[in-house]
Amino acid sequence: MLSSKARLKLTIFLIALPVTFFGGLLGFRLLLAFITSFQQGADPASIFHGALLIVPSPDQVTWKSIEVSAPAKQPDRGQQEQISAAYWGAWRSLERALMTGNTSDLATYWAGAAYQQVNALVQTNAGLPRTQRRTQTDLGHQLYLKFYAEDDSVIQFEDRNFSITYTTAGKSRTVHASASIVMTLDNGYWRIRLISLHYDQ
Repeated sequence: MLSSKARLKLTIFLIALPVTFFGGLLGFRLLLAFITSFQQGADPASIFHGALLIVPSPDQVTWKSIEVSAPAKQPDRGQQEQISAAYWGAWRSLERALMTGNTSDLATYWAGAAYQQVNALVQTNAGLPRTQRRTQTDLGHQLYLKFYAEDDSVIQFEDRNFSITYTTAGKSRTVHASASIVMTLDNGYWRIRLISLHYDQ
């Protein structure tokens, strides 16, 4: 026959057992949902912290080619729109940061080495006398797919012959440029991770 102390321990154990089991089950389900959401594409409703997904117009960003050598995967129409919207958003965040000196929005669209590049650019620009600071706008991004990962998490493309207008002290100059881009899907957010920019002759 169990002593009162032993019965008390048994009662506590029996009460705690289902709590521990269901707590562990809930944690496992949350972990599984997180992994699944990462492996799936970006959800249009949540790609930018609940903000509306704004697809750029053709004169802003357009996919010129999504053809890659078989059997490589190609993004579908919805994925193309998500990526182009994030890419356009990245350039807009850089434009705003150069104008205001505020870099808080850059991390939404840029990551890794690319984030370090644009953040350094903005910081350097903000440190100049006001009359020497540069702002910029861009247009006509033409995207050519080079690689798209089977798990929808990485894309590489070229952005050819787009225009950048630099303005300093009220004087503007427009140049044409091309870029090689790598973007990654990080917890539901497409971000530019690598960018190599060169100016066209």
